[in-house]
Order: sequence, then C-alpha cells, then structure tokens
Amino acid sequence: MYVPVLKEKQGEKDSILQLKESTKNLIQPLFEISPEHFDNANCNFMDKCWKDRVFYLDFPYEKILEGIDDRHFDSWFLKGNFNYMIPVVHLSYEDKKIMKLRTLLKKEIAIRITLDEFY
Repeated sequence: MYVPVLKEKQGEKDSILQLKESTKNLIQPLFEISPEHFDNANCNFMDKCWKDRVFYLDFPYEKILEGIDDRHFDSWFLKGNFNYMIPVVHLSYEDKKIMKLRTLLKKEIAIRITLDEFY
C-alpha cells in the first residue's frame, strides 16, 4: 500500500482525480489540511477527489510543532466522518485529545512519528 502525502492544493487534487481506478485501489492518500482552511472544517475536497475511499487526514507537521488549537482539532477530527477518514495523531498531542478521538472511532487511528521522536 502506497501512502502519498498530498497538500490541500488544487494541483494535487486535480492530479489525484486523473488516476486510473486500478491505481486508486493501490493507494491511501494522506491529506494535509492547509492552514488557510483550519477554520473551515470541511471534507468536501476529499469527497470530490477521493469519494468513498479510505484516506488519512493530518495537519501539517510545522503547525503540529506550534500546537494545534483545540477548536481546529475538534472541528476536523471529532466532528469528522469516520466512514473513510483515518485521523493521524502525533506523539506530541495531549493524551486527552487522543482519548477523545479514540472514543469516537469505529476503526483505526494512524500515528505519525518523526525522526526527532526516535531519540
């Protein structure tokens, strides 16, 4: 299984729309939410370019280092549609955020580990 990391940019969304069905069956993209869309929790862009397929959802690593505001985390992850979305958590997230998310999940959760966290 290949997991490409795609920014929420128009060119990347357009390119994923062009993939053959056979190729789409071999990948599960990780969509990174653009900071300009933090306040507008809306998975419509994924519904259009990756309809009825499993995908990972994450915030950009640079923003994780700064800390993700609870309202952004809640609006994207806790109010999300878990039928196809697999939320990505980081080791730096507070336990309470992860536990709130875990109680809502029907299936898996992904963990993104950076090289810095191995030391």
